[in-house]
Amino acid sequence: MKRYKDTVVEDYADNRKWIWIFACIVLALVSFFGISKWATSVDTYSGVIETLKNHQEKAFEMTGTSVVLSTGVAAVPGDATTPIANKLADLAGYMMIVYAAILIEKYLLTLTGFIAFKICLPIGFMLAAAGRLFRTQWKGFFYRIAAKCVILGLLLWCLVPVSAWVTNWINDTYENSYSISSDLVEESRKAVHDSIENSDTGVLKFVTGLNLPTPTAQS
Repeated sequence: MKRYKDTVVEDYADNRKWIWIFACIVLALVSFFGISKWATSVDTYSGVIETLKNHQEKAFEMTGTSVVLSTGVAAVPGDATTPIANKLADLAGYMMIVYAAILIEKYLLTLTGFIAFKICLPIGFMLAAAGRLFRTQWKGFFYRIAAKCVILGLLLWCLVPVSAWVTNWINDTYENSYSISSDLVEESRKAVHDSIENSDTGVLKFVTGLNLPTPTAQS
């Protein structure tokens, strides 16, 4: 009777083992041949791409505005406005970095989908299936590597969409402030353009009217 029970337990364990292996193989195949097509399609991320496009346009506008303002302020005679012009030039450089980062994010959308569902997840599931065949310390080793592959793939795939969602949430929260800032930026750009066309005196009047903070000497 004892031997019969042992046989039943062993058969049950073997059945669970093969069910686990079969399920992992199926998940790997579904990820590689099914989900990967959806995850690497541009249409899947149409909303995220539209969001990144809007942010890209804003970053480009802010870069151009910073360059124009820096040029206008630098045209004022004397050295009083030189620190302001330098800060505006630095701001233009920072905005170019933001513009490049957004551009890279747009290409990472489909690339991360490919890496996640064509490489990381299938490898993770296959390692999990292989680990079920071992009863030694190698079993735990295979499971750990499999879990890391799956988690890494999912994190890579979620990175850009989640960052876009967070950005949208922040934009919706401060939409009124952004609208006011955009209007002020547009007015400043027009004022600088008109001032440069008129004369150096016009530029000086424009900068004086900005009420910009003047640098103070630190003791």
